[in-house]
Amino acid sequence: MAASQANALGTLLRLIDAHPHLPGAYIVSHCFIPQRVDVQLDSPSGLEAWREALNLPTCAIEPKRFPDPGRQELEMSADVGTATIRVYAIFPAARDDSRRTA
Repeated sequence: MAASQANALGTLLRLIDAHPHLPGAYIVSHCFIPQRVDVQLDSPSGLEAWREALNLPTCAIEPKRFPDPGRQELEMSADVGTATIRVYAIFPAARDDSRRTA
């Protein structure tokens, strides 16, 4: 039932109200995990803004393996009250222009 998702969504709305500068995101709430809200961003700088709003240490950000080698993913999550806010960013991978010499 959608009502089971109300607490997590309300928690997210209060965070956004308190930090109106947060970059926009693709936001998903699952009926299978009603206490969690997923926030998808498209840049590391957006993830950093959300990290600061959630008052998480920098070490809370974890690199994740993304199936496309041309993309990177960073992820973090925070428990806020009884809700979990999972924030992640998927963005183009940095090019490695270093040259190896043998």
